[in-house]
Amino acid sequence: FKLWPRVSSQWVEWVERLQPCFGEQWKSVGLWNLIEMSKVGMSRQSSLFDCMIRFWSPCSNAFLFPWGPMSPTLYDIHLFTGLPLIGPDSPYLINDSSDPKLAPPRYCFPSYIAVVKQYESCPDVPSVTEHIMFLWVLICQYIFCPISGKPSSEYLPLACSLSTGKVYNLGAMLLGSFYQGINSCVANNPLSKLGGVAWLLQVWTAAYFSKLFSFPTSSGSLSITSLMQVNLASLRWTSLIFYRLKPLMTLRLRQNPTLVHLIVRGLLLIPGSKMRPKNLFLTSC
Repeated sequence: FKLWPRVSSQWVEWVERLQPCFGEQWKSVGLWNLIEMSKVGMSRQSSLFDCMIRFWSPCSNAFLFPWGPMSPTLYDIHLFTGLPLIGPDSPYLINDSSDPKLAPPRYCFPSYIAVVKQYESCPDVPSVTEHIMFLWVLICQYIFCPISGKPSSEYLPLACSLSTGKVYNLGAMLLGSFYQGINSCVANNPLSKLGGVAWLLQVWTAAYFSKLFSFPTSSGSLSITSLMQVNLASLRWTSLIFYRLKPLMTLRLRQNPTLVHLIVRGLLLIPGSKMRPKNLFLTSC
């Protein structure tokens, strides 16, 4: 999980420095909510991914639960992040002569924080180039999440275009990155292949399966901030049981698919049960 978004004090200071100059533009292009989210730290719930990834079907691009398929949608993306769902939906088809041109940096930044530190404690008024670099880091870290774990020059033209106020279908781009990341994870097995889009999976799961999490104390309704600050409650041991049962389930799948259905159903519907794992397994069978 080296690609997990990490919030630094330098990043928060950079956002606050640029906001007076470009805040209204962030709102017009649909980036305001995502930028506000980027200032909130997320505690990675690794056990969650161990469990959820085993329900994913690359053929249907959905989690196949006993009660039916579920998957993040464009509606979810817009609800959580406020990213626009209109405009061009590809970062590779940008060729507008009116956009500012910024050559790919000669220096290959080893990480996102390396870009941020370049503008740390900068006393000058924010320039267009600095704004482009900021947008570049933002979309790379939270939307495209390149597997390299550092800003990719292929998304620099999109950052240049966004800096002019053009609206793009960033919601579709994020959802596409999610599908690509989770399918790569399933195909290659290691969870590290899930990439930076794991943050979206955690927020989505917390929203739809809220009873499995503990939330920060709040008197009002759940907000995106509270969804980002969740902690796993009863799912910790559930995912471990499911992991241990996987070899047996794989072996018996063709012979008795109902067995798999009952095991999964038992694990998901009795997360708060005080049964010992062995008893729960026998009950499900």
